[in-house]
Order: sequence, then structure tokens, then C-alpha cells
Amino acid sequence: MRRTFILVWGLVAACAPIRPPDTELSPQAAWEARQDRISQLRDWSFNGRMAIRIEREGWSAGLHWIQRDAGYTVRVTNPFGQGMYSVEGTPQCVTLRTAQNKAFSAADGESLMREHLGWSIPVDGLGYWVRGIPDPKIAIEALDLDHNGRLTRLLQSGWQVEVQGYARTAQLELPMKLLMQHPRMRVRLAVERWKLSL
Repeated sequence: MRRTFILVWGLVAACAPIRPPDTELSPQAAWEARQDRISQLRDWSFNGRMAIRIEREGWSAGLHWIQRDAGYTVRVTNPFGQGMYSVEGTPQCVTLRTAQNKAFSAADGESLMREHLGWSIPVDGLGYWVRGIPDPKIAIEALDLDHNGRLTRLLQSGWQVEVQGYARTAQLELPMKLLMQHPRMRVRLAVERWKLSL
């Protein structure tokens, strides 16, 4: 009798649905946890390359981003074969330094670059997008996640951002390839190396 009871109980247990462990999160919960952790990064940097196309004109450049709390320095090397530009930003002011070592300042980096270089990248938004999260200061028009709760597509500030690859860096999964499209402009960004201070 005891052996029959054990056999029947084993069959019931085998047919019962398997519950996922409590540690498994839904994509939305994983996204919220990921977004919270990444947004807390204060000191980080990356090296990479970007390919830019504006209508029928295109070129490539190196990109080095250094973030220190609310301040950043972005160095763009060799666009059009013309040396290096840098954009240094704080909450109060953004300064552009040209390859000829001329300095110009304004309230935001995008309009500053457009005025003096004839082209621009969305510097404020890019500081968030490159980490795989939206800019919290701008309304989100569309957002798609994968089954791991990672950002795959974002529509924000007139730009469509697609994250096309992730890699693990210092216990975080961060984007390695992004495609950013605007009605007149397309930017492909490939991150070569991340450096984080956790």
C-alpha cells in the first residue's frame, strides 16, 4: 500500500506544472531593474567608431566619450579627415573645440555642432541611448524590449534608435552596436571598449 501511494504521488508530481524560480523576472520587471541600475552609473567611458550619412554624403570618425557625473567630454576624431573636435558639457554650458583649437559655447551641444560643423549628433540623448536606456527628460514615443528585458528599439526626440548587439561589461550588459536614424541622417555606432566605475 505504501509503495502504491508513493508511485501515485510521484505521477501527480510529475504532471504538475513547473513553476519558474522566484528569481526569474518578466521582461518588464527585468527592464525596470536594468534601467534603474544603468541610470545610476556616474563615471563611465567608451571608445568606438561611428559612420554618419546625411542624404548622399557620408563619412566615418572615431568617438571617445568620458562621463564624470553630470559632466561629459566627447572627442570626435578625423571627421572629413580634419583632425579632432571635442564637445565638453555641463548642466550649465556646452563648449565645442574645433580642430583649429577655436572654442564656441552654447546652452546645448546639438545646436552648437550644427552651427559650427554643419552636422550634429544628439549629444544629450546619446549619453543615455548608448547605455541602452531612454533619456528621462524627453517623452518616449515607442519602446521595444527583448525577452531579457533589454532595449531593442526606441523612438525619442525624432530619432529611431535600434540596439543591434549587447555584451557583458563589469556585470552589466551594455550595447555594442547601435543604429540611430533621423529623417535626414543615419548614424551607425560600434563600441569597441567600455570602462565603468561601479
